[in-house]
Amino acid sequence: MNPTLYKNVTVPRGFTYRHYHSLAAPGKPTLLFLHSFPTSSYEWHRQIEHFQAQGYGIFAPDYLGCGESSKPDDIEAYTFVALAHDIIHLLDAAQVDKVVGIGHAWGSVVLSRLSSLYPDRFEGFAWLGLGPTPVFSGINDLARAIASEDGDVPGYWSYLAEEDAYLACEKNIDSFLQLVYPASLELWAEWFMPEGKAKEWIEGNRQAERPKWLTEEEYSTMRDILVRSGLKSRNIYYGSAFSDANNASDSSAYQILKIPQKAMTVQRPALFIAATRDVVCLPSLGKIATVKYAPHAKIVEFDVGHWLQFEASDEVNRELEVWLDTLL
Repeated sequence: MNPTLYKNVTVPRGFTYRHYHSLAAPGKPTLLFLHSFPTSSYEWHRQIEHFQAQGYGIFAPDYLGCGESSKPDDIEAYTFVALAHDIIHLLDAAQVDKVVGIGHAWGSVVLSRLSSLYPDRFEGFAWLGLGPTPVFSGINDLARAIASEDGDVPGYWSYLAEEDAYLACEKNIDSFLQLVYPASLELWAEWFMPEGKAKEWIEGNRQAERPKWLTEEEYSTMRDILVRSGLKSRNIYYGSAFSDANNASDSSAYQILKIPQKAMTVQRPALFIAATRDVVCLPSLGKIATVKYAPHAKIVEFDVGHWLQFEASDEVNRELEVWLDTLL
């Protein structure tokens, strides 16, 4: 990724976003990449490099609280509707109007708000890992959509939502990273999902090996990003999910903007790429959500874990490329 293509833009809320932006070749749309927890737009670098070389425009922001973007402490700042509005302001400032949205996990949730609130700004939507979730009612519904068929909250959620959890994560940064980017699926089953185990792992500074699907350079780059920017603001996303902020924000957005109920159904071309071995974003639930909210969507599965843009980057890029060709 060319560092000269990063820019800083301040949105009307007063927050500054750092984003990567390369112009599209004639006839090509701009791909909006929305990253997930915990690092930055860099998580998409394999996709960005692939599609930029093909002439697609690229627009990849560091989320609020992440990377080099602003880091407010107020939970209300991180509601999904507010983030969706910010993304539109960024696109407006860059004068980008022909956009295809691509999101992963937390990025998929914001993409879902964009699909409901601003469908006319997009040529299509692609969800990775987590399917479309246009609205939810509190933590249990989001947990059901993301992680658990019975609605139980994943153990790492409650730990990361603790007010001071970020201090241990920053102090034991390799322990944190090696848990978030696991070398084996068993690591998440034993130490990430059960209540109390993520806290035990990180605060005990347990270590694991680097996963084979991350290069040493990628691991070091993501580590450096986290060391520079810290984790306090990132963890607010989990605190926000436990609050009522998103419920109120969703409700007011639909009322103020007079969004009809049918807007919860995706109106544009859609793609859902599931990871069959993901224990966080369960593929079965993602497919159910896709059939419900984007019944026309193409559904693809890859036999990998949560980080499919790394674990199956060539396959993901190829599938996105095939789908994007249908939009041209």
